[in-house]
Amino acid sequence: QVEGGSRARRQLSLKAPRPTTMQQRWAFTVEKASSGAARALEAELLRRKDPRFKAVVQPDLPAANTWQGLLRKGLQGSKAGGTRSTSTSTSTSGGKRREDLCGADVVQTIGVNLRTRRELRSYLHQKVTECRDRYGCDGEDGDDDEGTTRMRALLCVSGGHPARRLPFLGGRAGILADSADLLREASRCRDTLGSLALGRESLAPGDPFELWCVENPLQAFDGGRLARKLEAGATKVVTQPPLLRDAFLRWFEECDGALGGTLTGTTPDPFLVGVPCITSANSLSFWLEICGVRAQDSEEAMAALGDLRRRQDSMAPRDFDDFCLERTRELVELCKGLPHVSGLHFMPVTAKGYKQLLSLDL
Repeated sequence: QVEGGSRARRQLSLKAPRPTTMQQRWAFTVEKASSGAARALEAELLRRKDPRFKAVVQPDLPAANTWQGLLRKGLQGSKAGGTRSTSTSTSTSGGKRREDLCGADVVQTIGVNLRTRRELRSYLHQKVTECRDRYGCDGEDGDDDEGTTRMRALLCVSGGHPARRLPFLGGRAGILADSADLLREASRCRDTLGSLALGRESLAPGDPFELWCVENPLQAFDGGRLARKLEAGATKVVTQPPLLRDAFLRWFEECDGALGGTLTGTTPDPFLVGVPCITSANSLSFWLEICGVRAQDSEEAMAALGDLRRRQDSMAPRDFDDFCLERTRELVELCKGLPHVSGLHFMPVTAKGYKQLLSLDL
């Protein structure tokens, strides 16, 4: 396995980078910030008006993604009388709460979580309506011009609810829907959803309303699963980040061999590679967990974590921050040699992560 990973690294990481003109056509997206400090830095990023930053990705998170977290959320909800908090708005217009994305588009994530196939259509309409009203995507705040936020796509995912891991609920044989089911349903009502999202009677051929999906190159390559998503209507594939390079490069090598024709013909260059802004050993550990990697089961993960912890303990804080920034630059360079990639999806998460992103020379 290690030998295969080394071979993949030799074949892919040593490729000549794409021509500069190709890199200039790359699209960047960024995960929506949640905390106040991170949101202020997100606004600074968007105010730069870098045309490559096409959209902000709005998450659709479950109440919790562990059983302990789910229990804690349940107890908190019962103490609070079952109320849910709502996000604060940054502007108002016509009595409606709007958030200003400085003209960037928005991609709304939609997670299946505990929904069955019969519930998908109503949930799709619900999330599109919420996103439209939150960001003013229907153009009610002004003319439909370059400064107007539009809903560019729906990112269809299965979701991280812990109950999905139970065999009779999740999986292809489970009673719950999965992301391919969600993509199929969204494809069937794409015109209706698109017109709802953009505030129009119907979608025009050039309207930017797409269906996206997610893949995890830190897990074993499953060509059948990815093919089902593409066949169900996905035009972009956002990947989990290349935290473990050997595993990541091996996945792309296998994907290129199995689906290369599809990825250059019907769905050309669909991948947006996820790039996290790692700022500490704890943040790397967090991302490995999010990606389903048990560090104790992976020599590569243990080595990466151990190296980062040693550096964090031995280096001055500013020097360590510079080291983390350089690691993120190296991830961006790595992506330039990958096949079928059309852009990057940045996931800064914290205020410190956003500071790192703002320091990147892209």
